[in-house]
Amino acid sequence: MVSAVNDEQRRRLREHLASVYACGQLVDANGQRRSISPSGMPMASGNALRDLILAEGATETLEVGLALGLSTLHICDALMEHPDSGRHTAIDPLEESNFGNAGLMSLERAGVRDLVEHIDLSSDLALPELLRDRRGEFDFALVDGAHWFDYAFLDAFFCMQLVRPGGVVVLDDTWMPGPRLAARYLALNLGCTVIPGVLPQTRLLGRRGQLQPHWPHMTALRTPVQGAFARDRDAFVPFHDPHVSVRARLAGLGRSARRRLGSRGQ
Repeated sequence: MVSAVNDEQRRRLREHLASVYACGQLVDANGQRRSISPSGMPMASGNALRDLILAEGATETLEVGLALGLSTLHICDALMEHPDSGRHTAIDPLEESNFGNAGLMSLERAGVRDLVEHIDLSSDLALPELLRDRRGEFDFALVDGAHWFDYAFLDAFFCMQLVRPGGVVVLDDTWMPGPRLAARYLALNLGCTVIPGVLPQTRLLGRRGQLQPHWPHMTALRTPVQGAFARDRDAFVPFHDPHVSVRARLAGLGRSARRRLGSRGQ
C-alpha cells in the first residue's frame, strides 16, 4: 500500500512538472501567470539534478533560491525514493515579493509541499543559523541564489559546511563569473573535488558570434571526505579566471564603479 501511495504521489508530481514545462507558465498566489523563462531551471538540468541526488542516496537536501520551484520539484522527485526520511530545506526571502509565491503554490499543486521547509530569510542570515544546529547533516546542497561572487561564495562556503563529509554541493549557472569563481575557490582552496560529467554543460556565443570557453552550466563539487580540510594558515591558491581580460573585469564592475575609477585617474 505504501509503495502504491508513493507511486501515485510521484505520478502526480511528474504530471505537474510536464504540464508546467509544456505551457511554460506557473500561476502565483494572486492568480497571475508567470513565465518560467528565463529564471526557471530547464528540464534537462532538473532531470540531471534528480539523477545525481538519486545516485548519492541523499535524504536531507538543501537549496538556496526557491524562486519558481522547478529545481525544488526535481529534488522532491528524488526524495520520494525515501518517503519516510526524505526532507528538503529551501531558503528564499524573495518568494513572495519577487515571485508571488508561485514556487510554493507549484509545490502545493504537485502534492509535495509537506516535503519542503521554506525559510523566508536572506541566505547570509539563514545559513549561519542552520550551522548552529545542523552542521554536516545534509547530503546535498544546491546554490542558486544571488549570482554575484560575494553571495555565491558565501552560500557555497556555508553549504559546504552544512553538507556531510563526502557530500555534494552544486552551484547553478557557473557560466556566470560569480558562481564559477566561487566553485573554483572551493576546488582550489578548500579541498572540494569537481564531479565530472554528471550535469549539463553549455557554451555561449560572444557578442561577435564566437564561441566562448566551454563553461559548465552547473558545477557539482564533492566535499572533502575527511571533513575539515587541513591547510596552512597562510595557504592560498589564486582562483581568478585567467580567461577574463582586464577590460571584461572593468566592465563587470558596473557603470558607476567605472566612472569612479575614471575620475580618480584624471
